[in-house]
Amino acid sequence: MGPNPRHRTIQLGDGPDQRGPTGQFRVDVPYGDDLFGEFLLTFVAALWIWDKYALGHIHKATRWGSLVVAISLLLPLAIGFTAPWLAFAKWATGLVA
Repeated sequence: MGPNPRHRTIQLGDGPDQRGPTGQFRVDVPYGDDLFGEFLLTFVAALWIWDKYALGHIHKATRWGSLVVAISLLLPLAIGFTAPWLAFAKWATGLVA
């Protein structure tokens, strides 16, 4: 089974040649190829607009849900490359290897 043609990764600062070992350009999508994070953000924005239009204000549940979505998307980016997290990840992968 060959490489997935839909898979793309980008690594900025990787040098003048942005091609990976297979010769394809590398594109890094933060939340995967399915762009689930971007869908969630678009959905939250649409929900805010709907609330403002239908209710005249942003509903309390919409605000709390938006906060949860924002934290779930931003927290991995905030802690993903910190020394304590990398130490934990190294330890955790050692458990299954």
